[in-house]
Amino acid sequence: MKTNSYHEAVSEKQKIGIWGMSDYLYNVIDKIDPDLTICGICDQNPEKHGIKICYGAVEFCCISPEELLAQGVQMIMVATRSMNVVREIEERVADACIGICHIREAISAYKEEWEKRSIEKYDVAMGNVTEPEETGKVKCFINLTVPISFCNLQCSYCYVGQHKDFYEKKPVLYSTEFIRRALSRKRIGGSALLNFCGSGETFLCRQLVDIIEALLDEGHYISIITNALIEEPVKRLLSHRRSDRLFFKCSFHYMELKEKGLLEKYSGVVKLIQESPASFSVEIVPHDELIPCIDEMKEFCLAHFGALPHVTVARDEETDGEPILTKMSMEDYRKIWGMFDSELFAVKMRHQTKEQKACIAGQGTFIMDLEHGGRIFCPNNGRLDNIYSDISTPITYKSIGHGCHSCYCINSHAYLTLGMIPEVKESTYYDVRNRQCADGSNWVKSTLQKIMEQRICENIEEI
Repeated sequence: MKTNSYHEAVSEKQKIGIWGMSDYLYNVIDKIDPDLTICGICDQNPEKHGIKICYGAVEFCCISPEELLAQGVQMIMVATRSMNVVREIEERVADACIGICHIREAISAYKEEWEKRSIEKYDVAMGNVTEPEETGKVKCFINLTVPISFCNLQCSYCYVGQHKDFYEKKPVLYSTEFIRRALSRKRIGGSALLNFCGSGETFLCRQLVDIIEALLDEGHYISIITNALIEEPVKRLLSHRRSDRLFFKCSFHYMELKEKGLLEKYSGVVKLIQESPASFSVEIVPHDELIPCIDEMKEFCLAHFGALPHVTVARDEETDGEPILTKMSMEDYRKIWGMFDSELFAVKMRHQTKEQKACIAGQGTFIMDLEHGGRIFCPNNGRLDNIYSDISTPITYKSIGHGCHSCYCINSHAYLTLGMIPEVKESTYYDVRNRQCADGSNWVKSTLQKIMEQRICENIEEI
């Protein structure tokens, strides 16, 4: 296998082939140099052959790897986020005199020029647009996927571990100035509740704190999912002038923390949040191995956090239908984990199958990839568009209605409580996140309480 770099391939005007026809490619192909010598795009899945995609003014039809290699390509640019697939491609061309790089190298090389042009276009188009009025209501709930796929813990029930593709990669993130414009209140049409979550530990993304601070300054409300073991970014965010708009969902991996001697470190970080204007929640993932530790875990939580933890529901993502991850009967499962009196657990258990009602996902909520801006309705559902492709125009909204392809509402604790299915009247998002402590204090404080008690379906009609 040839090992020349992407930059050498460009300078030598080598023939480049792209390998990987997926949503990922659709989201990044417009963010690479439009003058590369691309001679074809392939995928090893025959069902994708013939699918069309545009690179600049050229339209390509996806072909087989054999057809691409027959064209005499000198460099393969891999367009996938799975390290397992990358390894398969490397093995496939190991004996050929072909260089391999990842398309992220092309994105990185062109990023500065592409971003500068996008920002200039935004400033011209949006410069005189009136800022939406601060109403105290959120326009939408946006899940932001943080491009980090590794963790400082290795929990047995982790969904990343289930996929067996747990690896470190180098994300290409755009500047805070660009991301703030892409998610500006002008584009969104008001303030939003933004939820940041990585496929590993969210705060291991080094650029994240700068991005969160910029979006706080923009006027949004911010939620971060973390294992609460990295103190420095938490302390820095707590010093922000709008820290009362911050919510930390602190995943409590009791057995892993105990085994590694990290319980006190975890509780120390949570204590910093608890004593600040920010809000938080402590949440456990129930799994059968944790049952013998329930009493000591309860005692620890009451002593350190003033209340019992919330309880989520884990699913077996490797099995069709994604059943609840347990060997127990549902009756025993409800009985054992119901003793925590967690409304989060109760909501999830009430909605184990899909609601057959119209949903406003895509309008009141959507998922966006922070790295490349791709947007989907919600988990397991299709591509909407790309938030980054043209930041000079307002974000468009389109409800999924009855078109959901998931077998259950994966984020029912957020989507249903925030009113994404208007016909479903559930507890509020505040109910599934807050706990009142013995001293009368609350995990979720007044600023976030006012946001989390809202039903976004009602806000959309009013804003």
